[in-house]
Amino acid sequence: IWVSVLLSSVGVGVCFGRLSGESCSNKKSPKILFSLSSAFCDSCAFSASAVFSICAYTVLFSAAAAVVGQLDSLKWLLPLLEITSGLSRLGRVPLPLLAAFVSFGGLSVQLQILWLGKSAYLNLKKIFFWRLVCAAFSAVICRLLLIIFPVSLPSIPAINAMVASGRGNILSSVCL
Repeated sequence: IWVSVLLSSVGVGVCFGRLSGESCSNKKSPKILFSLSSAFCDSCAFSASAVFSICAYTVLFSAAAAVVGQLDSLKWLLPLLEITSGLSRLGRVPLPLLAAFVSFGGLSVQLQILWLGKSAYLNLKKIFFWRLVCAAFSAVICRLLLIIFPVSLPSIPAINAMVASGRGNILSSVCL
């Protein structure tokens, strides 16, 4: 799965990166003068903001996946919303499909990328499209790898394992 996602991402970036029409090599970055204390304070503040935002997106889309997960006909959409909780609720899937889901990352991850890259003026439509392209390539590459290296795997227990919060698991309850 890792190899197929890696090859897909690098391949799509190298092959289709030239379609953007922008060249990064001829842009000069401006010299920015800053103090070390200012940079340290700004990095701490941005890090805390980023962690909070990533957690907020994850919780929001996990809640949406829980609602969508009530309908059996829509359970295949769960990893498209939030990858971790979506895969854990989905259960066992073929490895090429799992590679595609992991490569796509879910809408939650894409919005996190959009938020973290807001200074780069990223576009959600482009992120979504290129993640779909990567997902398709990941599935194909994973399938080809399974033909070259045939394996028989049982369901992956880590994907199906969920930690229940409550009185029985105080540490996870406190963290939540």
